[in-house]
Amino acid sequence: MYRCVRVTLPDSYFQCILWRDSPQKHIEIFKLDTVTCGTKSASFSPCAQCTSWPLMSVWCSSHQEVLEGIAYEDREQYLKLDDGSDVTKALALKDKLTWDESLPIATWRERCSSIRNIRHVSFPGVVLFAGADVEIHGFCDASVDAYGACIYVVARSPLATSRILCSKSRVVPLKTLTVPKLELCGAKLLANLMHEVKRTGIFVSQFYCWCDSSVVLTWIRDETFKFNVFVANRVTAIQELTTSMEWRYVPTDRNLADILSRGTVPDVLAQSELWFHGPSYLLDGRLNWPASCLPETPTIELRVLIIKSPHADLTLGCKHTNSFGSMQRTFGSVYKFLKRIRHHGLTVDDIHHGTRILLWAVQRANLWDDIKEIHSHGNVKKSSSIASLAPFLDEGDFLRIGGRLSNSSLDYDAQHPIILPRRHAITLALIVQFQERNLHTGPRALLAKIRL
Repeated sequence: MYRCVRVTLPDSYFQCILWRDSPQKHIEIFKLDTVTCGTKSASFSPCAQCTSWPLMSVWCSSHQEVLEGIAYEDREQYLKLDDGSDVTKALALKDKLTWDESLPIATWRERCSSIRNIRHVSFPGVVLFAGADVEIHGFCDASVDAYGACIYVVARSPLATSRILCSKSRVVPLKTLTVPKLELCGAKLLANLMHEVKRTGIFVSQFYCWCDSSVVLTWIRDETFKFNVFVANRVTAIQELTTSMEWRYVPTDRNLADILSRGTVPDVLAQSELWFHGPSYLLDGRLNWPASCLPETPTIELRVLIIKSPHADLTLGCKHTNSFGSMQRTFGSVYKFLKRIRHHGLTVDDIHHGTRILLWAVQRANLWDDIKEIHSHGNVKKSSSIASLAPFLDEGDFLRIGGRLSNSSLDYDAQHPIILPRRHAITLALIVQFQERNLHTGPRALLAKIRL
């Protein structure tokens, strides 16, 4: 683009360069006559050069008298219809045709006739009456071609009246979207309109938003973290814009915004009492409004699992549960206290016995049902989560894994590892310690290290 803009004299002399093809040749001077890309002034120079250009105008009119005295090249070009008549491109309406195709005569005349009827369409200038109970109702809908929203003002004083306040529609984006997402775009458009109406401060009343998509209504009532980015962003905006408004379901055949999404011609819209005054159920009480087909809003219940065990989990409330080494030293001190050992510091033997107390306490607090079953019947229930491990109790009353490894030459602790509850803080801390000690090795090697 920059090379297409010529720099005027004498400014172009500031763009001189010295050049030679080889050291043996004389230095030559070249002048760049166009804007040089990459310089700091490159973005400003084209605008500065264009200030001296003449203002270009193109004229078009449906009356030839207006175009008298205007040169032919300054007039808008025309499209030729099949009957030989001329139509300006600025006023042409396409019917799934390319830009240079001729328009069908019947379609063109029909649309021109409909456009002329717009002058007969009028809207009431007063929608709010003093002392009336006012309600604001908004409707939204979408199709594969367009989506839109419209708002009605319902006043009750004492007779109920309903009048259209405003409406807006949009053509669907070029990118293909599913119908629920298009319905969500319509709901977002309605939320923007309702927010603007409420922000005026004129209507101090109840606001109701109507939508015929049960999917969209479910999205609006749900938490946004469950959805993808497209849906989550629009649902968040709708929830913020319609905080104090009520969303309701309306059947498709009773949704006024269907006119916006499917389109209509002006002469048909001018004769539509439904469009200007809304559906009759708005004038009735809430009992006669369309019933909702949506299920009740799901509630989140907090359930507490109570484990029946006579042994308390001594690790609960301990601030070092995220570090297995710290818990070993803590229970090493517990071991010294229980055995009344008075020497200073902790020895390896103290930490070893303290670790056994720690694991024994975790098993008693979290696996007590299995331990009790082994004491009573010699094995755990088939429904137990550790039944496949063939657990048994050793001489120290520790719950260990059974199996054919007892025939191997491994150490006793490797043949029958101690069982720890899944997702317990001590179990996770033990895994983290082995992972850091072995420089973040893979999962299989880490599991083997722990079992050894």
